[in-house]
Parts: sequence; C-alpha cells; structure tokens
Amino acid sequence: MDHNVYALLEVRNLGTPDAAVDLYKVCPTYEDALEVYRERRGEPQSVRESGGAAGTTWWLDEDDSGSATITRYTLHGPLEEA
Repeated sequence: MDHNVYALLEVRNLGTPDAAVDLYKVCPTYEDALEVYRERRGEPQSVRESGGAAGTTWWLDEDDSGSATITRYTLHGPLEEA
C-alpha cells in the first residue's frame, strides 16, 4: 500500500559554512504541515509550488539564504509509528 506524507523542512544559511537543514515534522497532509509552519513561524508571506518526477515541493518564504519547504513523498508499504 502506498502512502503520501508531507515533510516540513527548513534550509538556512545557504552559501555559508553554517548551512543547515532541519526536519521539523512529517505529516499526513499538506494542510497539517502548513499548520506546523504557521505555529512555528507565522503565516507564510510567499508560497511557490514546483513539481517533477520526484514529487511536489512547496517553497515557503524563500529568499537568498534559504526557505522552508513542504515536500510530498510517497512511501511504499505499511507505516509504523515511532
């Protein structure tokens, strides 16, 4: 069985030695991931959607130093809670 999940990530300090990627949460829906972003950072000022063979990504509050993203992944097989 296939499952779609939505990962909320934040990329900071691109182009510097201190670049970092944080995985905040994996959610069952885009709306859930967006709600987590709103709780952490507030309402996004910009959202850009891009898609390709690997899936769909929504770029939140993107600038030259990074952005937050919500990325849809398809997992194959049963899911277990950690």
